[in-house]
Amino acid sequence: MLFLVTCVYADGVEAASFRIVEASSRLEVAGSIVESPDIWSRFLHDAHLYDPMIRGNQPYYVDPLPVTAGEALRLIDRSTVDGDNRARMSIHPIPDILALPLLEKQPDLSLTGLNGIGKGGPEEGAEDQDSKLYRRSSV
Repeated sequence: MLFLVTCVYADGVEAASFRIVEASSRLEVAGSIVESPDIWSRFLHDAHLYDPMIRGNQPYYVDPLPVTAGEALRLIDRSTVDGDNRARMSIHPIPDILALPLLEKQPDLSLTGLNGIGKGGPEEGAEDQDSKLYRRSSV
């Protein structure tokens, strides 16, 4: 199964704020984070989870005392966004991957008001306001 691991501030997802990993469970992903903290260092530091998860809140002159995978998952699930100071780290399962073109039998993803994507938006080929503004400002 695939999992989306994110570490985001209030601004939302950016290219460097997520990773997709393949594992059998969220617990396995959390265990991998504890076992390989260098790979996840930026996420752990941004979410202020490095010390509680990897150091075990031990002082720096004492050997680290990493938490278990279950404890790490609880810490990740309890992380929160604090403006621009602290990011929220999370692990989400990806249950379905949609193939294009979308067919009738796939879940209904129609949303209105998202720059003309989905039902109720502009017809195909029509421009939305954001496109017009961008084109004008970039000329």
